[in-house]
Amino acid sequence: MIAADSSVLIAWFKGEAAQPQPIAVLMNALRTRQLALPPVVVTELFAAPTLPPEHAEMVRNLQTLPLVHGYWERAGQLRSKVSGAGFKARLGDVLVAQACIDSDVPLIVSDRDFRHFTQHGLQLAT
Repeated sequence: MIAADSSVLIAWFKGEAAQPQPIAVLMNALRTRQLALPPVVVTELFAAPTLPPEHAEMVRNLQTLPLVHGYWERAGQLRSKVSGAGFKARLGDVLVAQACIDSDVPLIVSDRDFRHFTQHGLQLAT
């Protein structure tokens, strides 16, 4: 199982390949039916007013990572640790990272914002 951040999926939906490695990993996960989405990624994708119906249907058919008991508390603590160390810890990124940490699944990313979470258990897909 592997998870993806919304930025990777949005880039793939738009046909952008500025960073081909994350897209290749995403396509392999889709092909092998190993992709699962953190719940907040589902929310972010459906928040896009221009999400085409075929993409919405694809997202609906993907597995969603569970929110494990204590998730919200651990997410708050994670954000405190990362931001306390002087790094960017946007709430959406924290929620994505914590869901992946709890489920012990690597995350496909296309930006560097998640690298600070690796010191706290997040695995990044390569």
